[in-house]
Amino acid sequence: MHDPAATRRRLSASTHLGEGKVGILFDRQTLDVKPLGAELAAALGGVVESAASMPDDAPDWDELAALVERIDAQPGLDTIASAVPRDAVPRAEGGEGSNRLFKLAVSVADTCNLACTYCYANRGLYERPVGRVMSPEWAQRVVENAIARFDAIETVQFIGGEPSLNLQAVERVCETFSRAVAEGRLSAPPRFVITTNGLRLGSEFLRLARRYGLRPTVSLDGPREVHDRGRVTADGAGSYDRIRAGIESLRDAGVSVEYEATFSRLHLDAGLHLIDLVRWFRDELGERVLHAPPVSPGPYTRPELALTLAERIREYCAAAEWSVDNLLVRGDWMANSFSARVLQALAARSPSRSICAAGRDLLCIAGDGDVYPCWMFVGEPSLKLGSFAEPDPRPWDWSQARALFEPGDLGAHPDCQTCFARNLCFGCRAADLRATGDRGGKPDCLFTQAIIASVLLRIFHRTDPTAERAETTADYLDRPSFGERVFGAALVEG
Repeated sequence: MHDPAATRRRLSASTHLGEGKVGILFDRQTLDVKPLGAELAAALGGVVESAASMPDDAPDWDELAALVERIDAQPGLDTIASAVPRDAVPRAEGGEGSNRLFKLAVSVADTCNLACTYCYANRGLYERPVGRVMSPEWAQRVVENAIARFDAIETVQFIGGEPSLNLQAVERVCETFSRAVAEGRLSAPPRFVITTNGLRLGSEFLRLARRYGLRPTVSLDGPREVHDRGRVTADGAGSYDRIRAGIESLRDAGVSVEYEATFSRLHLDAGLHLIDLVRWFRDELGERVLHAPPVSPGPYTRPELALTLAERIREYCAAAEWSVDNLLVRGDWMANSFSARVLQALAARSPSRSICAAGRDLLCIAGDGDVYPCWMFVGEPSLKLGSFAEPDPRPWDWSQARALFEPGDLGAHPDCQTCFARNLCFGCRAADLRATGDRGGKPDCLFTQAIIASVLLRIFHRTDPTAERAETTADYLDRPSFGERVFGAALVEG
């Protein structure tokens, strides 16, 4: 006799998605996807729903248990696991109770030499009227106090403002970590990365990159005609040419450079869709996976630069289908980061524990030594988690951060409990808070669900030899994606 409770739990983790001749059953527990055909998948979807209310003494449980076994025996995501490059499969996350910090962000310069039109940080000033930079001595102090709280810190990210305006503090932090490793207080050095606008990639930066393996991520919004409208100096001049010159000097010296862009109305006004932008970075700079989030509305952002939810769904779902086709049809790992994240999670069978790392796997030290869940929260008094200004030998206590964000967490929010996308979910806590004023706010569920559904269904559209073979950006945008048809329709109906 089979266990009805176990079978019910197993069936309740399955979601049916499909249209036309293509249907899938997505197992939210194992992150496996079964191509079953639309009619069979829809029928199984009905079985899933009926099993939730079927009494334990019903005679059908043996048959349902056998059905689950047959579904499990169906081949699933082997194509994804083998197609995603091995070096792109994400690391396993640390377990609960681990005293390892994945990323420590250090804001070494709360000021900037650009005046970007959409900067969430008010040119790095946040709420202050004037800028500030960390002295090397202060940077050493707060970082020493951070090191004392953890057994391991995997990544140190230098941020601002513009962190390259304070390379003296950057070097002191790198030295401090190297000394901690030499003295046995840390088992291994962290990976050093810096998010920079790229205006100060000269000889001093190159020296630090060579000595400490400092890896730059350069903020670049794409071609000159788009970039120079959004990322400008204080007098309104463009910055593209100077940034490209710095990038080329680093690349000529053998330094690996990564990139991120902010996707906004400026791109669409220039006729540049998200697919075009990802392709431009691949063709121009060799970037395979581009992190290009949509511009985040905020008090310092020009509101006319933001995209509507319908526009975001259209752009990012089209890019999702294109990214899957690149991987499975063209054999080319070229994607926007949101689609890549879903594909990587499916390849690794690695479920999401939270929509983002803020306050869970990431901490940020502000210029005064105060600690926040992420740089996006610096200056928010209610989200301050403590301070590294003074020594404290106790292991870091994550309970405050978890309590702050629990209302919106995947394991607590009622909307997350039954959502098919829960174990593939991603997002930005700060953007959600800004949009809703609520730490449990969920303004982007349709957006995220649409992207995830588009990826899942497109995987098995590719197994249909009669499916259309889209090639150009227009091919993907003129025929609405699955996510746009289903979740965009829900937006209109709402």
